[in-house]
Amino acid sequence: MTQKFKRVPVRGTTAEEVLALWQQGRLYVEANEEGATAEELLARCQQEALAYVEPASQYATDEWRPHLHRLWKAIVEDRALAAGLVMKQKRQLNRYFVTNLVCYLQVRGIYEPVERVSQLQLHQALEGVAQKNSIYKNMVNYPVSTAQRRRLSALIEETMAGLK
Repeated sequence: MTQKFKRVPVRGTTAEEVLALWQQGRLYVEANEEGATAEELLARCQQEALAYVEPASQYATDEWRPHLHRLWKAIVEDRALAAGLVMKQKRQLNRYFVTNLVCYLQVRGIYEPVERVSQLQLHQALEGVAQKNSIYKNMVNYPVSTAQRRRLSALIEETMAGLK
């Protein structure tokens, strides 16, 4: 299912039209990023990352489903991992990197195993598409480094310790 977005000018748009677009999941805001600081850009990408991974939560294991948002919040706020969230040249969320993080978390048992849910299915949930797209095909260009994997493992352990 591909979501179709409709560009709507602010002037002349009724509250009912905005509400209808929001209810359909088709409302977004285009921000002018030219004057945004690096910190503002990172904060926006952190929020976008949390929204981006939300659709994949349906594939979280029963053990992790109630704690998934907490884990992702720790991930996007971690300095070592947050650097990979922003595509500096395009000034946008690095969906390639976030998709790789989701796939790594699947290997670590946060999401259902590959035997039940393929990485393609996770990608389709993230992107809201029914087939592979450029994000899936090119995510190999934005790997999770060994140091980042170690940090992810530590965050998983910290989150698990907080659950007990």
